[in-house]
Amino acid sequence: MAVSGAALACCVKIDDWDTPSADTQVDRFVLDASGPSVLSVPPGYANGAMSLTPGTKLLYLSDASLDASLGDDIRYPARYWDPWQVAERLNSIETSVIIPTLDDVATIATTLENLNTALAAAGAPAEVLIVDAGSRDGTLELAADLADKYPLLHTRLLVQDRSQSGFGSVLRLGIAYAEGRYCVILMPDARDPLELIPKMLSELRSGAHLVLCSRFDGAEVTADIPRRFVIYQALYQKAIKLLLGVDIPDSTYGFRHSIARSSRRSGSVGGDCPPVRR
Repeated sequence: MAVSGAALACCVKIDDWDTPSADTQVDRFVLDASGPSVLSVPPGYANGAMSLTPGTKLLYLSDASLDASLGDDIRYPARYWDPWQVAERLNSIETSVIIPTLDDVATIATTLENLNTALAAAGAPAEVLIVDAGSRDGTLELAADLADKYPLLHTRLLVQDRSQSGFGSVLRLGIAYAEGRYCVILMPDARDPLELIPKMLSELRSGAHLVLCSRFDGAEVTADIPRRFVIYQALYQKAIKLLLGVDIPDSTYGFRHSIARSSRRSGSVGGDCPPVRR
């Protein structure tokens, strides 16, 4: 279990202890001190762990004595199955995560830390595009430092002039530069349920073109949403059902996954892209 920070733990069932198969399935788990849990590894498995955040500490427990465990110390090269490489950067990006920002220095660090953990659990080859609408509070400077802190995210920074920035134009810019097959829209306030990313990606891989997340599936979810937004969304839901015949509980929630080419073909991206700095 993680007593601080977060780590990716991997387990593989050994078919031959002398020459195990290199293509055996690897099971991946994220151990996070913010949500303590114990990973129990049964006999017959090899296991290892990789830190996802600085200062990570893991606690290992065993039902064998120290003397007995010395005879069970079998080691393999760290990259024999290589479960640690979440993505090779070139020509293998599956998912582009687009984060629009504007003066979000207070929450962007938590957002990227949580995203780093979620993508490691999903095993999704990904990139992150932080598209800034002209922040003046140090958001960009902090984001640049975090890009170095979390190399698995392959973060790029795009900057749009504040006077020309709107939420829609910022998203269009991010989608235009996205290299992944799938696009994920993520808000920078550290409130989106990132644990749903693996499930939402699974829906896209199964053929869905758009996967929406809803904030209105339970009373505990709506409690911290302003009442006016709940009323607006109820009206939107009825209008969409009337016009399209589809019941969408939360059509305006920004946290969504889609196929990138569908976003581009639908007109989400058009015209010349504004100047950016990387």
